[in-house]
Amino acid sequence: MKAWRHPVALSIVTCTVIAVATAQTHGPADGEAGAWHVVRDVAPLLQRSVPSSSDILAVVRAELVLGRADRAQAIMEEFAPVLDSTDVTTLGLRADTWLAGGDLELAAQSFAQAANLSEGDRRGAFHAQAGDAYERAGYARLAAMHYAHAAKELRGIAGWLAIREARVTEAPSEAFK
Repeated sequence: MKAWRHPVALSIVTCTVIAVATAQTHGPADGEAGAWHVVRDVAPLLQRSVPSSSDILAVVRAELVLGRADRAQAIMEEFAPVLDSTDVTTLGLRADTWLAGGDLELAAQSFAQAANLSEGDRRGAFHAQAGDAYERAGYARLAAMHYAHAAKELRGIAGWLAIREARVTEAPSEAFK
């Protein structure tokens, strides 16, 4: 069975860059730079008169890797005029910063918007993340809807998504149809 078809794969999909990156901050492997090296290397990119969107997003990712959601959010806000608010990568990273900062509703909305602008597996992954964020925020109906949409795109883990949907719906058996 391919790893992405395994039920555990969705737990990885629904995790944000924070959860994945936290494991990477415990030490570099085989010559890779540690997270603080990444920040050291990319932070000067923001000193340019008009930094590019990719430079800004690189710094935001590095701040998230270090667990500094507040700094990542501040950078996203400061450079909002430079960032394309309809870019899927920007929306996903913005959602990650809100999720890391504890603003589950805004994270869910951003994941949902990213899903609507995506296709295929990426669309499904964003729907799954939106469902997870809505569930944690206490919006059961929205969570169920996003889990159902994710299942349509991610057939390999549709059963696991149905279990997630059944947890938050008033009619759990409907999730398995």
